[in-house]
Amino acid sequence: MLGNNSAGIKTCRACFWIQWAVDARAASGLPKVRVPAEDIARHVDQHGYDLVRLLLPETSWDEPVVTRCRSCGRVSADRLSDIGWACSCRRNTRSEHPTAKPAGGGKRRELLVDSGAEALGWWDHDRNSEDVLGTVTLRARREASWVCPECALQFTEQVYLMVQNPDCPACREVASAAWKERWARLKVTSISEIPELAAAWADDADPRTVMVGDFGMRKFRCSAGHMPRISPSRFLDAGCPHCRGVRSQENKQWLADISPELAKQWHPTRNGRYTPANVVWDSKPGSVDRVGW
Repeated sequence: MLGNNSAGIKTCRACFWIQWAVDARAASGLPKVRVPAEDIARHVDQHGYDLVRLLLPETSWDEPVVTRCRSCGRVSADRLSDIGWACSCRRNTRSEHPTAKPAGGGKRRELLVDSGAEALGWWDHDRNSEDVLGTVTLRARREASWVCPECALQFTEQVYLMVQNPDCPACREVASAAWKERWARLKVTSISEIPELAAAWADDADPRTVMVGDFGMRKFRCSAGHMPRISPSRFLDAGCPHCRGVRSQENKQWLADISPELAKQWHPTRNGRYTPANVVWDSKPGSVDRVGW
């Protein structure tokens, strides 16, 4: 490390990221896109930082700024695009007991056993000790033993992967084989042989000559009168995309309906096209452009 400066290697984090951005931009050939200072301040504020200073008069998303973490007070130079990962004091906290609140004001580490996660139903109580279940967290990278509730296969997998998507290797292979077999049939099955597709067919092509496994966009007419252009297999499996969109909108819980008191505080001009009537009540910070109150 001591010889890096004399060798021309950037050891300062700010210098490193500035040079990285210059090299990356030169390699891509794309121009630098300046981010307004007020947008930078708002971005770091939303992720728990105070903006100390800008390192460049015109900063882009792949260039660093100096920030101070509100939780631990650490001052660092980070790219704007990396700030959303949060300070390490909130990502990699460790404590004497997993249920204790970490130093620095971070969130308590959530235990798998208390989470109600679907993966709990897959936990192998015979091959995993009970003290492991009492201490393992939702984000644990350690491997544990699991039992598939469908085929009873015993296997090992990392905890966080099972929390994200409980998945059995044997059942996955069976499902993959079934999908391949079905797709092979669809590639030689014409639209006219599938009653629901034939009834909704509105394309100019002869349905007897178009296969369900055809990837081309074809015109269909749903029962509601929509006429989407969509691949036959997609229409067969998922139906009309316009109808799905309508159902999705109807099932959403808008901020105006769930929290009218909070909706009254919505800024009338600083949120662009967003209103309490088209923003869901549990939108995460940063998912709405320039939220203002």
